[in-house]
Amino acid sequence: MQRPCNLKKVTCMRTRPFKINHVHDETKTVLLLDSNGIAFEDLDIPSNMQVFAFSGSKISDIMHILTSSESALSRIDTMVTGIGTNNRNDLNASQAIQDMKDILHSKEEETLLVRHPSIWRYPSGCNVKYYSIEQHGTGCIPNQFLTYTEHLGH
Repeated sequence: MQRPCNLKKVTCMRTRPFKINHVHDETKTVLLLDSNGIAFEDLDIPSNMQVFAFSGSKISDIMHILTSSESALSRIDTMVTGIGTNNRNDLNASQAIQDMKDILHSKEEETLLVRHPSIWRYPSGCNVKYYSIEQHGTGCIPNQFLTYTEHLGH
């Protein structure tokens, strides 16, 4: 199905508090991403999918986004989040892990987390910190983590 020309497929937000005010009528899957979500602008994503990129967002922001955007997200079947890169310098990973659990167990719609690739420009310690958060989350909620080789919406 072709996306109508007047509908944006990627919405970028830089100002807090983050909130989704509107999703397109045909949208069934929403991707909640950090600023790296802008990369989807050049991709041919399905018309029933919409991307929101929140600059500087952390895992702890997701619950606020979902709560403050409840009415706009009421018709969504699946939410995929790829937020967490900005947690790389957090001193305590336990709060991010608890936030992931809260997010995944709070919503009726299917909620999935995307594994992050290694980010070459960050010091290895940053990647280690993120992967320790992800590893713990994967152990607690294994069926809700997607890898980049898995296909969304199939």
